[in-house]
Amino acid sequence: MVMEKRRRCVSGKGAGGVLGRMIEQSRYLSPPDRVVVAMLGNKDLRQNEMAQILGVPESTLCRRIKRIWRRLDDPIVRALIEQRGELREDVWQLGIEHFLHGLSSGELADKHRMTARQVQKLLWLIRGWFNGRQSRPRRRPITNDESANPE
Repeated sequence: MVMEKRRRCVSGKGAGGVLGRMIEQSRYLSPPDRVVVAMLGNKDLRQNEMAQILGVPESTLCRRIKRIWRRLDDPIVRALIEQRGELREDVWQLGIEHFLHGLSSGELADKHRMTARQVQKLLWLIRGWFNGRQSRPRRRPITNDESANPE
C-alpha cells in the first residue's frame, strides 16, 4: 500500500495560528490572494486540489501561499493593519498597496493619478511613521503596588 505524501505549505507548530491570522487579515489582500486564503480555510480541500482548481502547479501555489504569509508578517504591514487610524486613509491605502500587494511606485502613481515622486515621498512618510513607532520608548506596566501608592 502506497501512502500519498501530503505536502502542506502552512504546516508545523503554530500553523493553525498562522492560518487563522491569514484568514483574519485576508480582507486587506488583493482579490486573487483572498481566493487562495479562502481556499486554505476550507479543511476539506487539499493543496493539490487547490492547485488544480487554480490551474497552477502545486509548487507555484505553495510559493504563493508563502509569499502571502511573508507579506502579512512584514513589520510595516503589521503596523499598518494594527494601527490603521494613525495615518490618513489615502496614505494608509498607498502603504497597503505597496507593502502588501507589491505594487511599484510607478504602478501606484498611475493608479492614483500622482507622480512617481509624490508616491515615493508618501512611502518615505510611511517608513518614517513606522520607524518612529519602533523607536518610541516602551511603557513599563504599572503594578498594583505602584498604582495604590503613587509617589
